[in-house]
Amino acid sequence: LLAHIYMTRRLILKTLGMPQPKEEDLGEGGYRGSDGVTVHVPFSELVKRFRATDGLMKQAFMGLTDWERPTKNPGTGQEQPLEGVIAFLHTHESYHIGQIALGRKLLGLPGVM
Repeated sequence: LLAHIYMTRRLILKTLGMPQPKEEDLGEGGYRGSDGVTVHVPFSELVKRFRATDGLMKQAFMGLTDWERPTKNPGTGQEQPLEGVIAFLHTHESYHIGQIALGRKLLGLPGVM
């Protein structure tokens, strides 16, 4: 799940014109419908990479002026204003972070995000 939301953040950054590092070690495991088997990165490294996107996201959002730009929503396949796409993907991320938090709690593990 963390690889999945990290890949979604990368998609947001790409949509906003931010450069993307090449990370072959994530394979296809971060994409929708994956079983996560191809992710060859420890959870702690995924947390580090996820957190590293915070500043990039802030930079991209602060510089954005065309929130109404028509943008294809990767979740619905529909074109809508960029603002709506970002709102959709924020909800998507929040949902999955909640899943991670609940799973860790049920396993007796501490929070990490």
